[in-house]
Amino acid sequence: MDYLSYLLWRYWPVEREFFRHDNVHIRQFNEKTIAVTVAIITTTISTLLLISLIVSLYFSTNNAVKLAIITTFIAAFTVSVGLLTNAQRAEIFSTTAT
Repeated sequence: MDYLSYLLWRYWPVEREFFRHDNVHIRQFNEKTIAVTVAIITTTISTLLLISLIVSLYFSTNNAVKLAIITTFIAAFTVSVGLLTNAQRAEIFSTTAT
């Protein structure tokens, strides 16, 4: 389970709570809504990162600054893919290399 799914699963509003005692909680909620929410958040973040990269490069005139912008956004995209998905290291490397 990726970090975002775990976070939403842990703090998602409960549809029904069956049992609560000390640290034991038995709750019922719709996992499909969590999966859809994770997909929307992940897609939005990665899309915003890529669009921000394109806009930043459009307004930049210095080649050294362009290289720094590309490096920064690739690093941010790599971190977001690593934290928001279940991707393995090889999959993360292949997504950032393309």
